[in-house]
Amino acid sequence: MAATEVAPFQKTDCEEVARLWTDIFRDYPLSPEVLRKQTFGYPDFDPEGVWTARAGHSLVGFVFATARRRHETGAAQIPGCVEAIMVHPAHRRRGIGTALLEKGMAFLRSKGKGAVKAGYPLYLPGTFFTFLGVSAGWPEGLAFFEKYGFREVDRIQGLIAPISGFEIPAHIAQREKTLATKGISVGPMTKAEEAGLLDFLASAFPEYLLWHDHYYYRAEAGRIAPEDTMVVRVDGKVAGFAGPVEIAENEGILGSGIGIAEELRGRGIGTVLLFKAMGELKNRGARRVHVFGPAKGLDKTFYPKAGYRPADLWVLLEREVETQ
Repeated sequence: MAATEVAPFQKTDCEEVARLWTDIFRDYPLSPEVLRKQTFGYPDFDPEGVWTARAGHSLVGFVFATARRRHETGAAQIPGCVEAIMVHPAHRRRGIGTALLEKGMAFLRSKGKGAVKAGYPLYLPGTFFTFLGVSAGWPEGLAFFEKYGFREVDRIQGLIAPISGFEIPAHIAQREKTLATKGISVGPMTKAEEAGLLDFLASAFPEYLLWHDHYYYRAEAGRIAPEDTMVVRVDGKVAGFAGPVEIAENEGILGSGIGIAEELRGRGIGTVLLFKAMGELKNRGARRVHVFGPAKGLDKTFYPKAGYRPADLWVLLEREVETQ
């Protein structure tokens, strides 16, 4: 049996890491090109948190840990994150996963992170920022993290809808016309409305600072345009939003959120906003769209009416650590 060596991640490892990733996480393929771009080609990447394991000449495991926010997450602080950890099935129960996790945790402790979560608070399909937590469908992964002191703090339900054959129903189009007679319109945002959107996000959703920062920092970086966000207007003022969105590597959707002013809820405005956003995404060539929300009650929202069905259920795991 070849001895196992744990070593820092190198550019030359990208091909093998991407291959192992795709072999194991078959529903979340990752290409070597995207991995290189998202690591060594990205200013927020910290290579000190990424380690690989080799048995002889074969790469058999890896861990991705980060103490930095991505610019997409805005200014809000994040805990230390073990974004992904994997050992080839043929090499498990030999202490390799433990050795990799210890490297990742030591890195996070050195960065002063007193709280560590499994996963990352941003969903970027087609990249290694794919896991919001540990899928409830991966009992072995859940047991691994629980063994090392991680505890469940919440659950997030993913929903997915195909979009290639999507059409806005006639009753939704009629509802939009009715709303227009009351001074309420839904459509792509203009450059002149950006400040209004940011003010709305900060005042209407203070508990979701990420939504505000997600838009602000991606706009500053030139990653998004005003029309990437759909807005609700009431007498010309922004009172709801969906987005911003962009087409991901796998022709799915990268998005931020959807929400409307509290006083407008329960009037079907959110449903019109959702359908309009999905129509725009279809026009841009998207094939599917993902949304996420609290595991309890998401099935009672407007999403099922728009064709969304349950996807992954993510278990959010965290643990406290002593910092150096």
